[in-house]
Amino acid sequence: MVDFKAEGYWEELMDIFQPDIVIKDWFAARADCGCTYNIRVQLVSANYIALASFEPPAVTIHKWNDAKWTEVSHTFSDYPPGVHHILFQHGGKDTQFWAGWYGLRVTNSISIISPKMTRNPAASTTQPMTMQGQEQEQEDATDLPSPLHFYRPSDSLYLIAIHLSSVPCPCQRSSPGKK
Repeated sequence: MVDFKAEGYWEELMDIFQPDIVIKDWFAARADCGCTYNIRVQLVSANYIALASFEPPAVTIHKWNDAKWTEVSHTFSDYPPGVHHILFQHGGKDTQFWAGWYGLRVTNSISIISPKMTRNPAASTTQPMTMQGQEQEQEDATDLPSPLHFYRPSDSLYLIAIHLSSVPCPCQRSSPGKK
């Protein structure tokens, strides 16, 4: 679970600007053992109510496959306000029912809060400024009390990539068993 507040993101950023949230995951099977793979990623509120979800159908890879790695990715955009967490669940099982760690392999799971936005949060009604005008605006902005005055949709200050591979996967066991 990724907590936006713990990672330094505040409610106004997520609710007003709604930056795209990109998730990626890689999976493969062993060549000698088939497996199933599933993934569910939910954007949840402070009360853990799902506000948006990505859950494609499970993928089955058969025994004696080429063990090729496959990437799964999804971009959340135009999600409702109130998103506080990302719940990232993935896993699977081998199709041979072997004891131990066989079948599914996963790696490089990642969630990215992107500076790119699919939608425009507020249309600008001002005319383009010269560089001198922008410098004056920045000086004036330091006197504003709002925490949002430093952050415009064009700023890339809120880019984050959270690698989830360091989080233990319940489908992985520390020591393989015997067939």
